[in-house]
Amino acid sequence: MSMKEVYLCSEYLEAHPLFKLFGSDLASLAQKDYPGKGYFEGKSISSIDLDEFERNTKRSNDCTSDGVVGISDVLDSRITNRRLLLTELRMDYVNPKNLDFSNIRKKYIHSSEILREYGADKRINSEFALIFSKNTAPKARRWISSWAKESSKKDAADWRSYDPESFCNYINYGKKLPLRPTSETVVKVAEWCGKDEMSFEELNLLKEKILAYWWVIKGKNRFVDLEYISGKLQLFLSEVSFASEEERELCMLLRDEIEEIISSI
Repeated sequence: MSMKEVYLCSEYLEAHPLFKLFGSDLASLAQKDYPGKGYFEGKSISSIDLDEFERNTKRSNDCTSDGVVGISDVLDSRITNRRLLLTELRMDYVNPKNLDFSNIRKKYIHSSEILREYGADKRINSEFALIFSKNTAPKARRWISSWAKESSKKDAADWRSYDPESFCNYINYGKKLPLRPTSETVVKVAEWCGKDEMSFEELNLLKEKILAYWWVIKGKNRFVDLEYISGKLQLFLSEVSFASEEERELCMLLRDEIEEIISSI
């Protein structure tokens, strides 16, 4: 299976005219709003401080996103589709219902207008990255999804909820090309696929282990690992035999359940 991965592309952002005057990074922007919390600490993720731009040009800064990040797609180690991704830091939100749809929409539109005004050749991603705390991000994801179902709030279909860790995983921060799964995942998959024959009990236990790990890394946006697991396990499940003919039908049902999950990254 081959799929496009998103990849941090800071050089694309740093070529924007506003970066030369208002360049910053996500760690510094997070430190402004959340001093001492250490969000993105030690990570070099270039950004543009649009609030600072607004202050210097004496405009209202109520409707700008907190940051802008350069990203691209990577497919078979090739960098393509470079663009800018708007980001909004909301790590202090406890209740996602405090989100204001109109305010978020204005931030995206106004920030996009500023970026195009000063860098017309730069492409802007349709998605808007909203970054919450680890506990709030899943709740916000459900809240945004419910908005997207309303015809008057269809813009929300392009909003994505992350926590700081899952956002860094999404942009594959710190990884080199070609992108590879973590050693933890490689070891686990080797253990899972170590048998030529399995009983129903063994397959059921394997299913529990696979799905437990799958949902953890999916929540962390470790898509390289998900793709690796999916490819290796689908091959393994197509070749493994079942120890007992009496259990064969049940084993095949279990196998189908596992395949259904891991085939939908």
